[in-house]
Amino acid sequence: MQPGAERDLSFLMLIVIFVLNTMPVSIMGDENIAHYFFAERNTKVIHTVEFCLSEYKPCEVELNANTHLSVMMPAQVSIADAFDISAKITGAEVDRVTVTFQGVEHSHGLLPQAMTQIKPHHFQAKGKLSYCGYKEMAWLALVTVYTERTIYETSFSFKSVDSRIGAAQIENKIIATL
Repeated sequence: MQPGAERDLSFLMLIVIFVLNTMPVSIMGDENIAHYFFAERNTKVIHTVEFCLSEYKPCEVELNANTHLSVMMPAQVSIADAFDISAKITGAEVDRVTVTFQGVEHSHGLLPQAMTQIKPHHFQAKGKLSYCGYKEMAWLALVTVYTERTIYETSFSFKSVDSRIGAAQIENKIIATL
């Protein structure tokens, strides 16, 4: 390679690195691309918490010795209605929090939903499940907490009910007897 071409290639690489480093990428949240790919992040999965959720009392999980997560949402939701879910994190600076609703028996393909920070360390979202043909179904609310160096994942069990199924079955029986 000629000396001028080597210098031009070095300058081009410097420009590419600068542009990529300053470009915001939505999938990576508010991190720049260099931090996203080169920062050391650990993922810590915490066991599923069962029979803990309540609209009136938070369900608490220890993420590490100094960090705790409190989640509030109903233990039983209607498949037809949106519901509130809130999370509070103490003991750590949090970049973002997401929640994903996963069916226990089968997947509904729901994507992670970003929770909105309403004040420092307090996050909120409106949950909505996809329609299901079962009268009752078991679900997991997978809550993911992103801190600077660690991603914490924990899940909470809950169930959905579809009151429309019972009404539809009664209506079908009435129509069949006519």
